[in-house]
Amino acid sequence: MKKRSLATFIICLIMCGILAGCSASTDATPAENPINANEDKITTEDGKDKEEPDNDATDKEEPDRDEPDKEEPDKDEIDYEEMYGPVFAEVLEVLNNGFDYDREYDYISDGLMERVMYPGEKDLLDDIGYVMEDISGDGIPELMIGYNDSFDEDEIKRSYVLSVFTISEDKPCTVFSGWARNRYWPLPDGHFYNSGSSGASNTEFGENHLSKDGTKVIWDDLYFSEEDASGNIGFFHNNSGVWDRSESERLDIPDRKFWKLMDEYEERCILFSWTPMRERKSPADIDEVGEPYCGVLYWYKQLQESGKSWDEMEKYDSQTALVQHGWPYSTNNDEVRYVYQDITGDGLIELIITYYGDPVDIYSNDGDAVYAYGVPYRAIAQIYPDGMIMEGLTMGAKGWRETWYRYDNDTYKYVPLKEKYSEGSEGITLPEGKRIADVVVPEGMNLID
Repeated sequence: MKKRSLATFIICLIMCGILAGCSASTDATPAENPINANEDKITTEDGKDKEEPDNDATDKEEPDRDEPDKEEPDKDEIDYEEMYGPVFAEVLEVLNNGFDYDREYDYISDGLMERVMYPGEKDLLDDIGYVMEDISGDGIPELMIGYNDSFDEDEIKRSYVLSVFTISEDKPCTVFSGWARNRYWPLPDGHFYNSGSSGASNTEFGENHLSKDGTKVIWDDLYFSEEDASGNIGFFHNNSGVWDRSESERLDIPDRKFWKLMDEYEERCILFSWTPMRERKSPADIDEVGEPYCGVLYWYKQLQESGKSWDEMEKYDSQTALVQHGWPYSTNNDEVRYVYQDITGDGLIELIITYYGDPVDIYSNDGDAVYAYGVPYRAIAQIYPDGMIMEGLTMGAKGWRETWYRYDNDTYKYVPLKEKYSEGSEGITLPEGKRIADVVVPEGMNLID
């Protein structure tokens, strides 16, 4: 019995050795050296030879995993422009209203903020555009926001990519963003050239692309320069995209070779053909200067300039709560303004008429009023992040009364709630907006008689 057990044990050891040998014989493909070894040598900072970085440790595309079968809509039948609606709505808000430092945006990059803050002589509705294209290869088009420009008339134009978005879990999400000192230009085959600087001696550039699902940035190469302790400029390279010399190989190359690599990347860059944001499918009607809801705005402007009496304005009382303030004959018309904001969460911006910053009337994407009963005498209307509206009315000796409104997707109107509601957050602060007094009505148009 003992002999049989010993024999069995020896056989098991032999089989384990065979299996281990098979596993160890798997081939490993070394990483490609970014610089020709016959021309220039790669060394670490301590002068020793350094092995190529283990590319398996970098952020790489994960292999496909088997998932249980489930019914999914045909990607060709999905309206991706509609799914990116919240992005378009927020970009249009900023292009029309300006950037609000007190607001927390979901889809506005630092690069777009810079362009809005310093537009120069260009009309941003024409200058800023978008491209929808499947650059990751997963069948879902990415949305890119950007513009074409050059630093002077003699220089080649470049496509500046300010943001790249994809759809994840049925919602738009930001993949990466660019700004003045961290530029992204498109390369062929869905790749991007990135360059930036954090000082006179610190420059970086390289190439990256998106993961298969479009949600991550995969770096092909990153090169950067950095001053060492002795004051000399060193040149470094890695495949991780991390600007860190401890995670990079030092390149033993002259500076001209470093800058030549940068020039070669820039020569490969391509131009996008952007669709101007002015041409974006917009809510209601748009006028020749790209102003949404122009018909509504013309109506307000003509009534404001009409000089109608109280009796004559009575018939408009159901169309705008401004009449309750004595508009237009006894109001401060410099404070009658309009702003755009997506408050219903449908991805389309609403037109909001305000008086001294408080919402008075709200119009939806079909140009109809969805809320026109706000801010009567002694009342305050407040919009909340979840799209709810609260009217608070002082009842004299009887105290205070609140009425809450929720947007109804069936009637496309704000309707009062029957149940009690308590807000879970503070109300939003609307941008200052533009004056109704500055709206230009086309010659010969009359909307009030």
